[in-house]
Amino acid sequence: RQDYYDSIVSSISHSSYFSATDYERTIIGLVSIGADPTNISEATQRNNLIDDLYHMDVANSGTNGIIYGILALQTKDYEVPADAVFSIQDLIDKLISLQKVSGGWALFGSASDIDITGMAMTALAKYKDMPEVAEALDRSVDYLSTVQLESGGFKGWSNENSNSLSQAIMGLTMTGNDPTGPRFTKNFNAIDALMTYRTDDGGFKWLLTDAGSNSMALDQAAYTLAQYKAFLNGGASIYDLSLIHI
Repeated sequence: RQDYYDSIVSSISHSSYFSATDYERTIIGLVSIGADPTNISEATQRNNLIDDLYHMDVANSGTNGIIYGILALQTKDYEVPADAVFSIQDLIDKLISLQKVSGGWALFGSASDIDITGMAMTALAKYKDMPEVAEALDRSVDYLSTVQLESGGFKGWSNENSNSLSQAIMGLTMTGNDPTGPRFTKNFNAIDALMTYRTDDGGFKWLLTDAGSNSMALDQAAYTLAQYKAFLNGGASIYDLSLIHI
């Protein structure tokens, strides 16, 4: 933990450029180890990542920046600066406006892709009681059910792969949809499909044809299965880190 924290302090102290997503994912990482992203006293710059983020044009930072912005800011109950240039509601509205006709979202272009769709659903899940969010999520669930393969998996970036499948499961479980239920069971359900990517060393492959495990596939499968476990036990979000004490 200390090594990881020290590496973050070094990065934010010496990097000449930090994008919105750099801020957002760093915030999530810091909070997950019990550190305070509003008080990084050891850093020579960027001591308060939350305040810095609220003064960036996150609403126009692209789909990824909006998604991770919503996720980062829901990890704890942060004080919003009086001169903040956006609100979480602004990010929600902008993300909904980027939804494609098919019901999904995309990193770029007009065609929906599985990975960003699952990520957008994950970000919006906390706000599903808002009518406009509920409508957007219903459309995205319909989209995922329609494009699910007979294997139970999903095709993303031209290949059926575990990362796209993990993100789809994340979006479904975060929004209260069962990835093993009838709508997401073709010949196999989505969880069964994900487990086919497991490797003998305890990791996960990206493609079923890969010879060995892949670190990003393992990363995404691990937190997806953690969220699926939370779904089975009542539906808490793995991004709600309010119980982690600093």
